[in-house]
Amino acid sequence: MRSPRHAGTGAATAAARNLLGLAWANGARRVIAHSAAERNASNRVMGKLGMRFVEALPHAELGTWRFVIDYVPSPDVGRSAEVG
Repeated sequence: MRSPRHAGTGAATAAARNLLGLAWANGARRVIAHSAAERNASNRVMGKLGMRFVEALPHAELGTWRFVIDYVPSPDVGRSAEVG
C-alpha cells in the first residue's frame, strides 16, 4: 500500500529505476516483475521503466500480471574515445 504523502512524487519510480540499475550492474539480463491484475500505480511504474506486459497468470482471487524488461547495452559500451 502506498502512502498518500508520497503519491505522485516519483519516489517509487526512482527506487525501481535504482533497483534495475543494480540488477544490470550485477549481470542480470532480464528482470521479471509481478503485480495485481488491475490498473494500479505499480503497473504504471513498470511502464515508466520500459517493462512490457507479457502474460496474465491465474490467481485464486484477483489474478497476476507478469512484466519483463531485458538488458540492452548502450551502443557506446566497449567503444574507446577517438583522439583527434
